[in-house]
Amino acid sequence: MKKTAALLLAMTLPFGAMAGGFMIPEQGAKPSALAGAFTGLANDPSAIYFNPAGISFQKGINILIGSTFVSPASQFQAVDVSNTLHKQKELFFVVPQVFFTMEWEYGLTFGAGVYAPYGLGTEWEAGWPGDNLSREIHLENIHFAGVVSYQVMENLSVAGSFAWSTAKATLERKAESAGLAGDVGLEGTGSGLHWGVSALYKPLDLLSIGVSYRAGTELEMTGDIEISGEKTPAASANEGKGKVVLPLPQTLNIGVAVQALPELILTADYNYNGWSAYEKLEIENTDQNRVLSSSPRNWKNTSTYRFGAQYTLWETLDLRGGFLRDEDPVETKYSEPSLPDAGRTGYTLGAGYRLFENVSVDAYTLFLFWDKKEVNDNEFNFNGTYQTYATLFGASVSINF
Repeated sequence: MKKTAALLLAMTLPFGAMAGGFMIPEQGAKPSALAGAFTGLANDPSAIYFNPAGISFQKGINILIGSTFVSPASQFQAVDVSNTLHKQKELFFVVPQVFFTMEWEYGLTFGAGVYAPYGLGTEWEAGWPGDNLSREIHLENIHFAGVVSYQVMENLSVAGSFAWSTAKATLERKAESAGLAGDVGLEGTGSGLHWGVSALYKPLDLLSIGVSYRAGTELEMTGDIEISGEKTPAASANEGKGKVVLPLPQTLNIGVAVQALPELILTADYNYNGWSAYEKLEIENTDQNRVLSSSPRNWKNTSTYRFGAQYTLWETLDLRGGFLRDEDPVETKYSEPSLPDAGRTGYTLGAGYRLFENVSVDAYTLFLFWDKKEVNDNEFNFNGTYQTYATLFGASVSINF
């Protein structure tokens, strides 16, 4: 019964293959080209995600439309007699974003965004040794955000934001427990609300400092448990509606931007991610009003360090690059193939070109390398070595009216 219930639990685990935990911070081509070190710069509409207070310094009406394209790959080297290497299926994801800002009267600027800060998934071949833990998982997540920013002084702005997050997840895996022979499929949906506050301060013409805090929230995921193949009446009793509450972490971002030379801007960010909110997963059968399973997660709070540089080669062309280092929130004891997470290092390259006075095009690529993660004390008795890497590229168009 617990293994059947745990299938709903697993639906909540694999949401991100692109960041520590399950975040996708690559929102907009310009900040992504700077490795996400954008909190202290925040000078295009994607500031709605990175530091909403930055929109106070953006004049007129601004629109940004873009997408990030993600190609991840993971492999698992089993610790058994065969010592077999298993590779995740080739996958390709599209992560869209749209941001809008509008300067108003009385020092106010309004903004809105539609973007996907959590998501993606994993797929392994049917029949592989971890088939009972994970075969295929996907998440579709969309945030709808609204922002109000106020320019307190010529060099200081503050902002408040509010967002509604909605998600849909699907899962397929092998069922291996008493009374079950076949596959289990799940579909679940959930939503949650969160708020944030931020500030951007420019004490000098050559220096800006940004701070952005986003409160955590909870997604109440509800799903249908469906079992295919042979099953006993006891196993059939586990079918129906299930519920699990998934926490999204609070985050604190602190960033600086320095005009080191007339043609060179340097940026740096520190991100604090409150993954310790993910203490346990408790699965409830809502049809029967009872808890089917409860298990510890005990994720750790993490830090991310980001550094970026932008060099203006010509009046219309900017070249960008960056570096990031992200810590692993998942202890080896709780590692499993639906989220093969580890500490990661990333390198970025990008460029921005001003087609017209009010139209810019930006593009970037990001190479991510996860640390090799050796698991020897696994809670799920699935020991081995994980190795993950990913290539991301993206583009966006910004228009000012």
